[in-house]
Amino acid sequence: MKQTLAGDHDLIIIGLSLGNEGLDRTGAKAVDSFRSGLQEIVTICRSKQRNAKIVLAGVYPNGKFLKKHHILLMDFHKEMMEWPQSNPDVFGVIDFLTKLDDGRGRWKDGTFTDKSHPNDTGHQIMA
Repeated sequence: MKQTLAGDHDLIIIGLSLGNEGLDRTGAKAVDSFRSGLQEIVTICRSKQRNAKIVLAGVYPNGKFLKKHHILLMDFHKEMMEWPQSNPDVFGVIDFLTKLDDGRGRWKDGTFTDKSHPNDTGHQIMA
């Protein structure tokens, strides 16, 4: 990250996966870890890049998610979408979930290559 933050940037986009945090295995613990990790990264970016706009890539579906995961995913999605209003260091959040969620926390048909990753169509929707 040091190399990424070197120099002077106008825009920083931070994208992480709640699925990689283990939402399907640890539930709310994964959300808590994801939240604190993301907030820490924002703080580090802001300390190194005082004038850059920081944009977060929002959460997205995963084919492993069950109803209990979808509830956590939606709750955190709503929270994250409010961060630009509550955290002056966050300029915006890119909303992937609304466009890709099948209503159960999983990818919409035709948008994924495997349970964890979008295909070309999914990537076009995210772009």
